[in-house]
Amino acid sequence: MTIVGKMKSAMRRATPRPVRRFVGEYLAQRWNARHEQMPVEEIFSAIYREQRWGKSGDFSSGDGTHNLDVVQPYVEAVGKFLRSFAQPPSVVDLGCGDFHVGDQLRSCCGRYIACDVVPALIERNKEKFAAANVDFRCLNIIEDDLPEGDVIFLRQVLQHLNNAQILRIVQKLYRYKFLVVTEHIPVAPNFSANIDKPTGGGTRLPENSGVVLTEPPFQFKVASESVLCAVNESIGKNAGLIRTTLYALEAA
Repeated sequence: MTIVGKMKSAMRRATPRPVRRFVGEYLAQRWNARHEQMPVEEIFSAIYREQRWGKSGDFSSGDGTHNLDVVQPYVEAVGKFLRSFAQPPSVVDLGCGDFHVGDQLRSCCGRYIACDVVPALIERNKEKFAAANVDFRCLNIIEDDLPEGDVIFLRQVLQHLNNAQILRIVQKLYRYKFLVVTEHIPVAPNFSANIDKPTGGGTRLPENSGVVLTEPPFQFKVASESVLCAVNESIGKNAGLIRTTLYALEAA
């Protein structure tokens, strides 16, 4: 590594995580604006290729996937839900990313289908997790039909899409029994839900917004909902909450 590179690396380590996240959100907004006309496969392939979500390995899905303070509560809460079934449920993981989190829940599931829109990432996952008995598929969840299953995981996926794309996905979700959605939302409860944004790596936090499927324009109809876990993550003026909600789509 060059001297300049070492200096930049040292500065990153010395900068608090909330500040890095805030700066990252700002830069992501600028990047999204330049790339919003690209197909989603190209957008997210470029994000991984340019390591915009982190550099921990060949592919990284970012802090939300590798920060133990975020991941551990999620794995514990979702694992408890999955173990409540008489038989391990079949799971469809939409936007599986680098599969660092999904791999920790694999033992709680029956059939497991993990999907992502980035072809190179799916090929990498097939090789790295070959022993996990996971059906990895390259899938555009906006355009393509979704696989059958009991439970859907959508973990910090919708926050990267625009509202029109989310609406197209929502209409496909009613076929499932349960939906486990994780979104990065403002801490303050009076935020404006679902402010639109360009497709890409950032979230709606800089606009004091976040994705809430049961609010307009999505108005997702559910039989019941409950929060499985929520982790605070302060980001300068944009205090963030990574919240995982369980939606039951069929009445008990």
